[in-house]
Amino acid sequence: MGASFQVVVEMSGDGVALVRLRGELDLGARDELDGSVDQLVAQVSHLRLDAAELDFIDAAGLRSLLRAERRFGRGRVIVEHPSRLLLRVLSVCGLTHLVHGEPTMDEGRWPR
Repeated sequence: MGASFQVVVEMSGDGVALVRLRGELDLGARDELDGSVDQLVAQVSHLRLDAAELDFIDAAGLRSLLRAERRFGRGRVIVEHPSRLLLRVLSVCGLTHLVHGEPTMDEGRWPR
């Protein structure tokens, strides 16, 4: 759990941070994302979460996305490049307001 998750932060200088999510965002990895969000809240006003390389997310990972939105405020956290499966999960959970951009073409990373 969480062994294959990585958070890569890129600061843009305009009050926005790009956070690339790589690997599996699960119970064992959520603290890494939560810690990054806690540090960024004092430095930037908006957060872009790039999910193009996110291979998996569970309920704990979804909780971290909601926590990020709660810390920054609604409309200040955007999930970019979700896979089709992530887009479906966000839709089922009523979280499509977090999504910006088109789903990636790679549907095969998560089992159906």
